[in-house]
Order: sequence, then structure tokens, then C-alpha cells
Amino acid sequence: MKLACELPEAARRSLTLWTCKEIAKTLVRDEVVDPISGETVRPILLSHKLKPWRVHHWLSADVARDAGFAAKVDVLCELYTRPFGSHESLWSLERLVAAAA
Repeated sequence: MKLACELPEAARRSLTLWTCKEIAKTLVRDEVVDPISGETVRPILLSHKLKPWRVHHWLSADVARDAGFAAKVDVLCELYTRPFGSHESLWSLERLVAAAA
């Protein structure tokens, strides 16, 4: 479960998302378990309501980005992590579209 909650690059895997098969291969490679299949990993993860194959990571320090992209990321990270005043609120594009409908 710990591995499924980490970024694949933390386990030295060049993946954008985990699959049960890739988790199984990594656990065997790192000698955490004896040979295990992805189909054995799946019910374990599901019993804990984990679905790492549905999580896509787009921000990685190991991937080179241009200065424009880096500036946009900095603005977004500051926006989403700073405390808001009582007169402020944050609306996502998805929420704006839903409100307009």
C-alpha cells in the first residue's frame, strides 16, 4: 500500500501512473515479496480503497520544463497553498462551468 501511494519515480520507475502489474513487478524487483501478480495486488489495494492507476502526476522535479511553464506552476502552487482571507474564494474552471449551467 505504501508503494501505491508514492510517485513511481520515487521507486526508480519511469511511469506516469501505477498499475497493479507495475506495483507487483516493483515489489518483486525490490525483494519485498516473492513473485506476485498484478491480479494478487489488485484486491489488496481495492480493500483499502486505493486506485493508483487513476492518479496522473503532471508535476515532477525530474522533468525539465521551460521557464514559462515553471512560472505558471509557481503561480498555481502559491494560489492553492496560501491561506485565503474571509472575503476570498477559489473557483476552478470545472466549478465555473457547473455554476454557469
